[in-house]
Amino acid sequence: MENNLELKAITVRPGIWRELVLSSALLLGACDEDTPKPAAAGDKRSDAKLQDAGEAAPDAGSEKSVYALLWLVLGDEDTTGYVQLTDSLDAEPALDKAREFSGWTTMAAAGGNVLVASGDAPKLTSFPVDNTTWGEGQTLSFANTGATGVGFGQIWLLNKNVGYFMLDTTSRVVFDPSELKIGEIVEETKLELTRKGGLTLGGSWHRESSFAAGDHINIPFSYYTEEGVPGPSVIASYDPETHAEAKLTEVECEGLEVSSVDEEGNSYYSAWWIGGVGYLSGRDPAPCVVRVKPDGSIDDGWPKNFLDQTGDRPVTAWHYIGKNKAIATVLHKEELDVDFSKEVDPNLELRPYYIWIFDLKTGEAHKLEGIEESAWGFQRAQFNGRTYLLIPNQSWQATTVYELDVEAETVKPAFKVEGWLVDWIQVK
Repeated sequence: MENNLELKAITVRPGIWRELVLSSALLLGACDEDTPKPAAAGDKRSDAKLQDAGEAAPDAGSEKSVYALLWLVLGDEDTTGYVQLTDSLDAEPALDKAREFSGWTTMAAAGGNVLVASGDAPKLTSFPVDNTTWGEGQTLSFANTGATGVGFGQIWLLNKNVGYFMLDTTSRVVFDPSELKIGEIVEETKLELTRKGGLTLGGSWHRESSFAAGDHINIPFSYYTEEGVPGPSVIASYDPETHAEAKLTEVECEGLEVSSVDEEGNSYYSAWWIGGVGYLSGRDPAPCVVRVKPDGSIDDGWPKNFLDQTGDRPVTAWHYIGKNKAIATVLHKEELDVDFSKEVDPNLELRPYYIWIFDLKTGEAHKLEGIEESAWGFQRAQFNGRTYLLIPNQSWQATTVYELDVEAETVKPAFKVEGWLVDWIQVK
């Protein structure tokens, strides 16, 4: 069933829609398929504020917990998504138990349902779940907003009844992710779409499926050159009642995309990938992390680049994980065979990256032993005090999941999946 609801106060203006791409090798699937199909067997293709599920964990004795795992199989010409429902954290992904979606698939959870956006279609589908059984999906179309594609990379959820789909970079389409209703489009902004030096504003690719923390929705934006090299960032704070732009805060950190929240409600933002060429060539500052207090102001002593803790190695994909600890990818520059005294492509893919853990209380940091060389970015999943690291390999064709003992700062392998495991959330 598809809902095409009338919009309130629609005055859509032409604008710039810049969708951030992971790399030129990762192509979005263009196929739109209304009805996802089960994958054939043998097919080869937190702490409450820290949980990625968007739902609080059920009390003991209540309805059984349900989780959803999403992984992508990246092809030369298309991408296929697989979503599997499980009732245990120990269940491993399996194609014959997953539901297949064509195209670049993203998901979230709201109201006890799994919300899925697939491919380039301007819609999302909400599936009720009964334990690990899929119910009939209901689709919400964004076609009347002028959108040509919808994904949770451009959706920010404040709670189960309020979400923003970012249209034309800065316009907010307000919608209810549980009731599947579209409200108004809010366009008012003081963000500059272009700046001197050929810089163009781009919205960040949202990489967390959790609900926002605090009294406002904070969304990072970054400026980019024509070559796609990131420049300064701006964090926009929106009022969840009026949806007005309440505050803009410019920060020196570039390409902010990864967000996380601590026990006090402070939000952290870091780059998913910078590359490090600019810094290692001496042209740009090092990638850094900003901490935003619940009132929207930048915390004293931040941003930080953590170079003093890593031996001058650049840090990206920085996640707060609880108990004054954080994890990130660190570029081991001493293993590079690049002459930075010469002209180097600013988008050159450097390696190797390794996963490090940071203690914000003691200031100590070290590489996590037991994890092989990784891609530049990764995801995390946290459920009722258990922390998992979803580490893709360099080609993004396989993902190893490790359970992290935050206090002991040790990991153990949990399972492996062929493909890029991009999300693991709690639905109920």
